[in-house]
Amino acid sequence: MITVKGDGTPYRSYLYASDMAIWLWTILFCGKSCRPYNVGSEEAITIKDLAYGIAKAFSPYPAVAIRGSAARAPRVEYYVPDTTRACTELGLRQTISLAKGIDKTISWFRSVGF
Repeated sequence: MITVKGDGTPYRSYLYASDMAIWLWTILFCGKSCRPYNVGSEEAITIKDLAYGIAKAFSPYPAVAIRGSAARAPRVEYYVPDTTRACTELGLRQTISLAKGIDKTISWFRSVGF
C-alpha cells in the first residue's frame, strides 16, 4: 500500500538523480559565481497523482490511501521551480521524465533484491 499522510493536493516537481547530478556539477563548474540557479523539473504534479502514478508502475497495482482531508479553505501548496536561467544560460534540461524515473527506480530496487 502507498500511503499519503496529507490530502495529496500540494504540487511538486521531481528530477531524476542522474539529471540532478548533471545539473549540480554544471552549475558548480560553469555557473556564474554567486548567481542563483533553480534546480528541478518544471513538470508539476500533485502528491496524490504521483502516488497513483507510482502505483500504476507496479503489477499487481498496490492500493493508494490518502489519509489527510482537504482544508476548509484550501490554499494549494505549489513548489515548482522556474529553471529558465539554468536552461538558457547553462543549456541544462531534464533528460529523464518522471514516468521513466519511476520505472528506472523500481527496476533498480528489484535488481538489488527489494
